[in-house]
Amino acid sequence: MILALLSPVELALILGIILLMGLECWSAIRSRSWVQVYRPTLFVSVVLAFYVLVGPLRAILSVGEVANFVGTSGTTFRGLDHRSLLIWGWLGALVFYASLLSGFYLFQPVCLPHRLMLKADLSKIRRWGSLLCWAGVAMYSLSNGGRILFLLNPFNPGQFNQSIFGFSGFDLGVLTNYFNLAINLLIPGIVIQFAVWLRQRKGMLEIFLWLVLAILLYLSEAFRYRILLLVIPIMLLWLFYNRRRPMLVLLLVFMVGFVSLNGLIGYARTQVRGLDVQKLAVASPLEVIISSFEEAGAFFTTSAVIHAVPAEHPFIGFEPLVTAALQPLPRKYFSWKPSGEYPSKLPDQIYSETWGGYKTHAAFLSYAEYYLMFGWYSLVTIGIISGVVLRRLWKWFLWRQYEPLAQSIYLLNASFIYVLVSRGYFAQTLALYCFTVIPTFFVYLKLSHRS
Repeated sequence: MILALLSPVELALILGIILLMGLECWSAIRSRSWVQVYRPTLFVSVVLAFYVLVGPLRAILSVGEVANFVGTSGTTFRGLDHRSLLIWGWLGALVFYASLLSGFYLFQPVCLPHRLMLKADLSKIRRWGSLLCWAGVAMYSLSNGGRILFLLNPFNPGQFNQSIFGFSGFDLGVLTNYFNLAINLLIPGIVIQFAVWLRQRKGMLEIFLWLVLAILLYLSEAFRYRILLLVIPIMLLWLFYNRRRPMLVLLLVFMVGFVSLNGLIGYARTQVRGLDVQKLAVASPLEVIISSFEEAGAFFTTSAVIHAVPAEHPFIGFEPLVTAALQPLPRKYFSWKPSGEYPSKLPDQIYSETWGGYKTHAAFLSYAEYYLMFGWYSLVTIGIISGVVLRRLWKWFLWRQYEPLAQSIYLLNASFIYVLVSRGYFAQTLALYCFTVIPTFFVYLKLSHRS
């Protein structure tokens, strides 16, 4: 049925994407080495499959009485029917993924190990994981004060502004955002401790308490990506430790569970923090499922952006790179630095007529940002560079695949691919990476030895 709804060009693009993904999966499955199924290109495939295939194809099939996005049906998103625009999103996805695979396989850097952890001190690794957790909570508490105790109940958002003994946090000025982002340190801290637990089977209570604390705080912040970045590495670490390939059934069950959780959080999230229990109480299962696919709207915005540039809007050049490089400079003292409004400004202009002229909060995928710079030239170039970087990461890991800390670092990087692909705002992605993954490299540098 779906084939009759697609044009020949659309069908060719979709089959091209599926073919590349299928070949990559087949190559990993047929490999004699079980570890090949964890190669980073497969993580890219999984993320793209949800956004580029599952989301839009379901939208094309859902017409009339069956809603696709909240309050709409079919391919209508933010008040605009994207049916004629989807071809641009599929073309961009095919070019990006093909470029990434080209960089991954054609440009293979020589990566001899300069540092290794031949005899890992598991106790030291576990202490560093615990230290990251304490550092994250301490920095987050300095910014939020006594409110952190109220944030442990994400289902009562009305209480979040309360504080204990009148202490609502220090005024950290331009550093406030960084201290808030420090709560991401719980992710590598817990993952590292779990990797050690798999070998020592000690300290499970501490890990469980940290895990509960992290999930409650992340639910209060209503940022779903944090829960994904925390749960996926833990699940994959267990499979990796037991030298098991991720079973399709297990991945399917996990995907259904995560999509359902994604819908629940998306449907119940408030404008600031926390979840609205009353909304969940009156929500029907269909409404929750529909909310799960709201995230797939990023592909629709991606298609609209590629279609509109440069015909209606100009390229933005190196603005994403300059914005990311100057991001640490406080605007209070460097008012001339770029505003970084392009991820929201362009979608707001595209949907200004159909969405009422106010903030649309419409995000686009990363390859749309690459296209925004210089068109297909920049998309292909960055795709190839991304492939080379992933190959470098993969070779780094293969040298250290039996080290618990290296396993944690690699799986955190692989899971972070979700953030890297699903959001086209490099400055924000870089900031999140610095607080979620970079600390683990410092720990490895501290504990490893020259080879």
